Amino acid sequence: MDTVSRPDAPQGDRQIRRVRWGDTVRIGFMTWLEDGTLVDSSIYSEPLIFTTGSQSIMEGIEMLVIGMSVGESKTEKITPDSAFGPYCPELSCEMSLSWLRAQGLCRWSG
Repeated sequence: MDTVSRPDAPQGDRQIRRVRWGDTVRIGFMTWLEDGTLVDSSIYSEPLIFTTGSQSIMEGIEMLVIGMSVGESKTEKITPDSAFGPYCPELSCEMSLSWLRAQGLCRWSG
């Protein structure tokens, strides 16, 4: 991680580490649809751990954490192109909630 001098910080805490490419990070997150529907959250699961630049997570999330420091929070809109990609009807299907629960793929009971 890079360090940045922060003169307003208390003595001894003036060097702040910033995330850069190749760093392994652990983040808490919440994901909403544009209508405000909560889609996913680390409140209901474990924090997300990944190495920036490893392409193991959405590009949009990687780009958000670059330059952040420990304890910092951000709220940003991620476009489809830097998330899962634009809507593709050929890749869409309907599944019942009961089937998802039976497969252990549904975290919520509501």
